[in-house]
Amino acid sequence: MRRWGKVLAFYSRRDFMSNHYICYFTVKGITFNCTEQFMMYCKAMLFGDRDVADLILKATNPQAQKVLGRRVRGYVEEEWVAKREQYILIGMIEKYKQNPQECQWLLDTEDAILVEASERDTLYGVGLSEDDPRIENPYEWRGRNLCGDLTMMAREHIRRAVRLG
Repeated sequence: MRRWGKVLAFYSRRDFMSNHYICYFTVKGITFNCTEQFMMYCKAMLFGDRDVADLILKATNPQAQKVLGRRVRGYVEEEWVAKREQYILIGMIEKYKQNPQECQWLLDTEDAILVEASERDTLYGVGLSEDDPRIENPYEWRGRNLCGDLTMMAREHIRRAVRLG
């Protein structure tokens, strides 16, 4: 991770905010090893592809899980776009709720703007590396930062839950 002023950029699977960071959590009795696995499993189940969903659960490597998610039969882009943010947010909230150390790390980011610094990803990331000084200015981003935005939403959800006690 790298801080640029108010921006905290993450990318590596070693960065706790990454979807590829190994961090176990359970949803509806199923244990996932990272949010990438949860997201790809939800994608497969949304389209009724139980075979690929089972393969995703058996895969231990987040990159392999991502590749399997691209093989989902019956995939319809518009349907996935309509649901993906809801699924990802659920996975992120559960990841942090069930892992106190990572939860504290997330809360310790305070009000930083969280940015997935992926040069190649202009949907989940900003299309810039964490070493690129343009990352400090959202007007210079080449991507949407969906992962960063959803991580900030998860952080706010957890903050509210902590305040309500």
